[in-house]
Amino acid sequence: PNQTGLEIRVTTDHAQLEQLSYQVESDGIHIFLHAKSGDFLPEDVVAREPRPACDLLVTVGVSSLEDLGTLYSEQVDLFFKTPKLVIDTNPDNTYFGTQHAVDVTASSVGEIVASAIVATKPEWLNDDSATALLTAITSATSSFQSIKTTPSSLSLAADLIARGAKQQDVVLHLYKTKPFPLLKLWG
Repeated sequence: PNQTGLEIRVTTDHAQLEQLSYQVESDGIHIFLHAKSGDFLPEDVVAREPRPACDLLVTVGVSSLEDLGTLYSEQVDLFFKTPKLVIDTNPDNTYFGTQHAVDVTASSVGEIVASAIVATKPEWLNDDSATALLTAITSATSSFQSIKTTPSSLSLAADLIARGAKQQDVVLHLYKTKPFPLLKLWG
């Protein structure tokens, strides 16, 4: 989002608004506030840049802002002014964020997210979210056969299944929907 513009804020400490109108003239825009009760005072008016469109940017699997390409280059101000949470497993991460969840020993960003949720807000996990996180870990570890698979990956996967993750759905959608010749090639 482009952050050009101006926000005009009028407090209602001294007056209650009844009507707002404006008139465009050659010298500018004239804004009229008509009070239902009380009087608007000049110190009630504040002009400022609008707040960013978001309170936090979360990047997942991104090692530097330049990796975002035009998303970053066209909105540098947004990235400069907004706090950033970086979630990544890449050892080359430039730690460009305000907060970092970079774990080079994790199998995937899904494992980092799942670990954080289980540790801090396990009530956020329902069957669908647990299944999505299990899918991320299963895919990243090639069904737990990759060298990326660690004891914590296996333990977390078991925890997600205990919390309602549908393991059979994960297997079905990741592997059983592939053509048989492709599965043979993988084997």
